[in-house]
Amino acid sequence: MLIARVRDALAQRDAAVDALDLRAGRLLTEITALRWAPAREAAAACGISVREAARLRGLAKQAEQPGQVSSPAPTVDGATTASDEE
Repeated sequence: MLIARVRDALAQRDAAVDALDLRAGRLLTEITALRWAPAREAAAACGISVREAARLRGLAKQAEQPGQVSSPAPTVDGATTASDEE
């Protein structure tokens, strides 16, 4: 019983991290698309490496590909995430 609860908690954590990575990638993509800052400067301002910024933007791009099911990822409490527009 406890092992199943630990596995469930870890799965929820992983889903939350995936959702937050996707959100960060979408926001980084928006920053560079609006030309607020070049990708390198945006990464530095966010405190991440250029490689990590590219990975996050790649996740966002992959999620937007035709044929991909775009559904909100579950949060830690099992609800779905809110829109990225705040």
